[in-house]
Amino acid sequence: MKKTKSAGQIIFIMICLCFIAGIFAGAVIQNMGIDKIKDLCLNESLPKNAPFYALFVKNSKLFILSWLIGFISFGIPFIMAISILKGITYGYAFSYMLSLNGIGTLKDILLFVIPYSVISSIPFFISGTFACWAATRKFIKSSKSCLRREKEKKKTEFIIIFILSLILTFISCFVEIKLSGYVAL
Repeated sequence: MKKTKSAGQIIFIMICLCFIAGIFAGAVIQNMGIDKIKDLCLNESLPKNAPFYALFVKNSKLFILSWLIGFISFGIPFIMAISILKGITYGYAFSYMLSLNGIGTLKDILLFVIPYSVISSIPFFISGTFACWAATRKFIKSSKSCLRREKEKKKTEFIIIFILSLILTFISCFVEIKLSGYVAL
């Protein structure tokens, strides 16, 4: 019996593929010698020592943006574009660190930068996927045939996913504070 993938799984896979393509594109951009985006990429993708509220704003802006944009039907391409841009910043920063300090930096990247990058990207992936899935399912628009119990279930799912994304953003801020002393250019 053939299993079919749900719309949420397909959207999640597409967002992840856009992110991975962005990582490769960022590495290629850095290797081409384009330094105009260096400051943006390094500030966005490397852990830095800053107050917690500033880190929370930095880490939550993309997931909240994807959350809001994803609920409109034409927001899915914007989330894919945000995913590609996020991947470009990580790919550029990793490639820049490797080209600057050589293979000795690989240990720092594997131990400190990649775990932070993964933890800080999870809320974006969750919120973007859920918002896009909700837009395809007409999550916000309620029909007359929808029962009150189903509407409450949808609202509960919305709140749980949003709270989960916020908790993961808090965790990524704490991880960034702890790792900020270990990563230096």
